[in-house]
Amino acid sequence: MILTRDQILNASDIGIEKVSVPEWGGEIYVKAMSLGDRNKCSLCLFDTDEKGEQIAKKDVDYNTVMLAFTLCDKKGKLIFSEEDIEAISNKSTKATDRCLEVAKRLNNFTEEEVDNAEKK
Repeated sequence: MILTRDQILNASDIGIEKVSVPEWGGEIYVKAMSLGDRNKCSLCLFDTDEKGEQIAKKDVDYNTVMLAFTLCDKKGKLIFSEEDIEAISNKSTKATDRCLEVAKRLNNFTEEEVDNAEKK
Protein backbone atom coordinates (compact mmCIF):
# COMPACT_ATOMS: atom_id res chain seq x y z
CA MET A 1 0.00 0.00 0.00
CA ILE A 2 1.29 3.42 -0.95
CA LEU A 3 0.73 5.93 1.84
CA THR A 4 -0.83 9.30 1.31
CA ARG A 5 0.40 12.59 2.71
CA ASP A 6 -2.38 12.62 5.32
CA GLN A 7 -1.69 9.04 6.39
CA ILE A 8 1.97 9.86 6.96
CA LEU A 9 1.31 13.13 8.80
CA ASN A 10 -1.42 11.58 10.96
CA ALA A 11 0.52 8.43 11.86
CA SER A 12 1.35 8.15 15.55
CA ASP A 13 5.02 7.25 15.12
CA ILE A 14 6.74 8.82 18.16
CA GLY A 15 7.27 6.05 20.70
CA ILE A 16 7.10 6.88 24.40
CA GLU A 17 8.19 4.65 27.27
CA LYS A 18 7.84 5.02 31.03
CA VAL A 19 11.06 4.60 33.02
CA SER A 20 11.31 4.08 36.76
CA VAL A 21 13.86 6.43 38.34
CA PRO A 22 13.93 5.72 42.08
CA GLU A 23 16.78 8.22 42.55
CA TRP A 24 14.32 10.94 41.54
CA GLY A 25 11.45 9.45 43.51
CA GLY A 26 9.23 8.23 40.70
CA GLU A 27 8.86 7.64 36.99
CA ILE A 28 9.61 9.66 33.88
CA TYR A 29 8.68 9.25 30.23
CA VAL A 30 11.28 9.00 27.50
CA LYS A 31 10.38 9.49 23.85
CA ALA A 32 11.71 9.04 20.38
CA MET A 33 12.70 12.39 18.90
CA SER A 34 10.80 13.91 16.04
CA LEU A 35 12.91 14.93 13.07
CA GLY A 36 12.60 18.54 14.23
CA ASP A 37 13.79 17.70 17.74
CA ARG A 38 16.69 15.70 16.35
CA ASN A 39 17.74 18.68 14.22
CA LYS A 40 17.54 21.00 17.27
CA CYS A 41 19.57 18.45 19.23
CA SER A 42 22.27 18.53 16.54
CA LEU A 43 22.33 22.33 16.60
CA CYS A 44 23.07 22.18 20.34
CA LEU A 45 25.97 19.81 19.74
CA PHE A 46 27.65 21.11 16.59
CA ASP A 47 28.77 24.29 14.92
CA THR A 48 29.77 24.68 11.29
CA ASP A 49 33.29 25.80 10.48
CA GLU A 50 34.31 28.08 7.59
CA LYS A 51 34.55 25.03 5.28
CA GLY A 52 30.96 24.04 6.08
CA GLU A 53 32.00 21.03 8.13
CA GLN A 54 30.44 20.14 11.46
CA ILE A 55 32.60 20.58 14.51
CA ALA A 56 31.62 19.65 18.04
CA LYS A 57 30.86 22.49 20.39
CA LYS A 58 33.18 22.53 23.36
CA ASP A 59 31.76 21.89 26.82
CA VAL A 60 28.53 20.34 25.50
CA ASP A 61 27.83 16.76 26.51
CA TYR A 62 26.04 14.57 23.98
CA ASN A 63 24.21 12.50 26.62
CA THR A 64 22.94 15.55 28.47
CA VAL A 65 21.60 17.10 25.27
CA MET A 66 19.94 13.82 24.34
CA LEU A 67 18.12 13.77 27.68
CA ALA A 68 16.90 17.34 27.17
CA PHE A 69 15.33 16.27 23.87
CA THR A 70 13.83 12.96 25.05
CA LEU A 71 12.53 13.34 28.63
CA CYS A 72 8.85 14.16 28.41
CA ASP A 73 5.43 13.99 30.02
CA LYS A 74 2.99 11.16 29.29
CA LYS A 75 1.68 13.01 26.21
CA GLY A 76 5.18 13.34 24.74
CA LYS A 77 5.70 17.03 25.51
CA LEU A 78 9.32 17.75 26.38
CA ILE A 79 9.77 18.75 30.01
CA PHE A 80 13.19 20.37 29.56
CA SER A 81 14.51 23.01 27.19
CA GLU A 82 17.93 23.92 25.88
CA GLU A 83 18.31 26.25 28.87
CA ASP A 84 18.15 23.20 31.19
CA ILE A 85 21.07 21.32 29.63
CA GLU A 86 23.64 22.46 32.18
CA ALA A 87 21.32 21.64 35.10
CA ILE A 88 20.64 18.16 33.70
CA SER A 89 24.39 17.53 33.61
CA ASN A 90 24.44 17.74 37.42
CA LYS A 91 22.08 14.78 37.88
CA SER A 92 23.13 11.28 38.98
CA THR A 93 24.69 9.07 36.33
CA LYS A 94 22.84 6.09 37.77
CA ALA A 95 19.50 7.81 37.08
CA THR A 96 20.46 9.40 33.78
CA ASP A 97 22.05 6.21 32.41
CA ARG A 98 18.76 4.39 32.90
CA CYS A 99 16.95 7.08 30.89
CA LEU A 100 19.68 7.25 28.26
CA GLU A 101 19.50 3.52 27.65
CA VAL A 102 15.83 3.88 26.70
CA ALA A 103 16.40 7.10 24.73
CA LYS A 104 19.14 5.50 22.64
CA ARG A 105 17.00 2.46 21.92
CA LEU A 106 13.89 4.47 21.01
CA ASN A 107 15.95 6.70 18.72
CA ASN A 108 17.90 3.84 17.11
CA PHE A 109 21.27 5.14 18.28
CA THR A 110 24.01 2.53 18.40
CA GLU A 111 26.94 2.86 20.77
CA GLU A 112 29.16 3.48 17.72
CA GLU A 113 26.99 6.44 16.63
CA VAL A 114 27.06 7.88 20.14
CA ASP A 115 30.85 7.45 20.35
CA ASN A 116 31.30 9.14 16.95
CA ALA A 117 29.08 12.07 17.94
CA GLU A 118 31.01 12.53 21.17
CA LYS A 119 34.35 12.52 19.28
CA LYS A 120 33.39 15.11 16.62
